[in-house]
Amino acid sequence: MADDDWYQFGADRCVKVFFKTPHLDWGDAEEACQEYEYYTYSGHLVSIHSEEEWNAVICIMYRVHPGKPTYWIGLTRDPYLFYYKWSDYSTVNFGRLVGAEPDELWGTEYCVEMNYGHWGHWNRNKCSDRRPYMCQVRY
Repeated sequence: MADDDWYQFGADRCVKVFFKTPHLDWGDAEEACQEYEYYTYSGHLVSIHSEEEWNAVICIMYRVHPGKPTYWIGLTRDPYLFYYKWSDYSTVNFGRLVGAEPDELWGTEYCVEMNYGHWGHWNRNKCSDRRPYMCQVRY
């Protein structure tokens, strides 16, 4: 991964923000992230597991675009079993949903975006909406 836009993230991941590329719906963004791989690890939308990682993601997003756009992250809610899961299958042990979330707009909001209203706030939205996104690759 010789691309200058990848940033160290934690002990075993690199992340990249895709803002200047076409914005994608959640499923297409996850698929685009999976095209990046390092040895046997495929990429995914970013997963966040601590306050420290959350702050690092905010800083990287700010570095790419200080205007506070909303980005897709790898968190989704299963529409039938009503539990949250990360696209990389890691444990859901941290969250930042805000306000009345989950507000469940007619049962259509299953994908999580970041920077909703304020830097770092998470919001569930329709997966079909197009957003910039952040990928991660483990190594």
